[in-house]
Amino acid sequence: MLEIKKWTESDKDFQEIAQIQNLVNHDSIDHPDDLKQKWLNRDKTVLTEKYFLCKNGERKGILHFSQGSKVNKRNCYFNIYLDPDIQTHSNYNLLYEQLLKRVSEFNCNRLFPWTFLHDNYRNYIDFLKQEGFKIIQRHREYKLDVDQCDLSPFEGLVSKLEREGIHIYESKIEMQEFPDHYKKLEELVWNYIQDEPMMDGDSHVRKPYERWLKKRKVFEKKKYGVEMVAVKNCEYLGLTRVIVKYKSEPEKGYTESTGVLKKYRRQGIATALKVESIKKLKGKGIKKVITGNEINNPMYKINESVGFELKEQSLEFRKDI
Repeated sequence: MLEIKKWTESDKDFQEIAQIQNLVNHDSIDHPDDLKQKWLNRDKTVLTEKYFLCKNGERKGILHFSQGSKVNKRNCYFNIYLDPDIQTHSNYNLLYEQLLKRVSEFNCNRLFPWTFLHDNYRNYIDFLKQEGFKIIQRHREYKLDVDQCDLSPFEGLVSKLEREGIHIYESKIEMQEFPDHYKKLEELVWNYIQDEPMMDGDSHVRKPYERWLKKRKVFEKKKYGVEMVAVKNCEYLGLTRVIVKYKSEPEKGYTESTGVLKKYRRQGIATALKVESIKKLKGKGIKKVITGNEINNPMYKINESVGFELKEQSLEFRKDI
């Protein structure tokens, strides 16, 4: 017998969510503690829920969804994971129908799921397409073998930037006493991220500073891989940030953000940030780094230049309801 049950936010729930997702994940491992921390850091001003699909009392699938905030308040972002043994259209549809019931509460008019273009997600992709979802954005997904990475072609790049007055620092180690450090970091990312391509119908939204800072403190305490920042005359010009999931994948880093202010681009700053971050990660015993970017974002050229290899694509879908 199949039935849908709303989750209870218990530790057991997080353990079972991780177990389900790790049956599908092809190149990452979820840990219950990381999933719990992400839930605690969620935007509590919008509707966010999770539902299990149970078979004979055993939890075999999970639906995550969240309402967008501010200008995106009628958008819903969701994902469905099913145990590979029950990945049928009808089983995906049970959780999808539950989603449709709940999002009517905020008069949702757009649905945005995402997935990887990989065999582990083939049944999910087929389901989305059959339900009328369209691919509206593709992302290049890259990985880097840190030990095999040759950075010798970039020797002298940092020295060249320094002669131009641009210096690169590691934020957690060297910048804690810089004036207004966190406010400048938040402003920097907000300024450059607005140039990144967005899905049609979705918009960048700036988080309240207090919420951003809370998430930032968790990053520094629990997931800090490295963060390199370019500075000139006290102005923050660009950064690259890499998180590490120490409880599940202590030797792998995930690039969370990389960007440079528009007026400082094409000067080698982003490349230097990447190169210096790789050096730091190698010194910390990180073996692989994962990164990605929207398929038309020129950042992919920088990734390839420092040795990242294309492994696959990820897909963003949309359906109007």
